[in-house]
Order: sequence, then structure tokens, then C-alpha cells
Amino acid sequence: MQAMHQPQEHGTLTGLPAESKEKKSTPIKRFQAGAITATVWENADPFNPYKAYRTVSFDRTFQDKQGKWRSSNSLRATDLPKAVIVLKKAYEFLVLRDWAGNPSAQ
Repeated sequence: MQAMHQPQEHGTLTGLPAESKEKKSTPIKRFQAGAITATVWENADPFNPYKAYRTVSFDRTFQDKQGKWRSSNSLRATDLPKAVIVLKKAYEFLVLRDWAGNPSAQ
């Protein structure tokens, strides 16, 4: 009977070398409309050190009842038009950047 392989933790993802956890995502561009922000991130490919990929995150900032600033990725109906604008700008940034000849873009 063949022994089952147990995944090992190396860094933040199973099976990755420990040095992969040192490579962090970096924000490369932010777009903001009021309380809504879209951030474009540059991420190192954990399996290929010569390659990177980009992701987009968004959030809404607000003050809670105690006056402390918080963020959420939940939107109200009135936030949707601003979310559309910042996400569209992030998309344009990525597409136009890629068309400008960035060979590592995905």
C-alpha cells in the first residue's frame, strides 16, 4: 500500500519554498472616488521568479460609531457608481500599460 503524501508548509502556500514568503505584493496604482478605492497590485509568481501578475482589490472606507476609520469590501447601492468608475480606471491602467509593451504583464 502506497503512503499518502502529506502537504508541508513552506512559507504561506503549501509546497512553496520558504523564500517565496519574502516576496510580497506591492501596490502599483490606486484609484479613488470618495470613499471607494481600487488598488492595482503587482504580485510575484511563486513558481517563476521572473514572472509577475497583477490583481485589483477594492474597498470602501467609513467611520464606525466610535469614530474609528474602518474599511470594507461591501458596498451600498450609492457606492456602486463610484465602484464602477474606479474599477474601470484600474482596468484601463492595466490594459493600456500592457499594450505599451510591458512583456511581464498578464
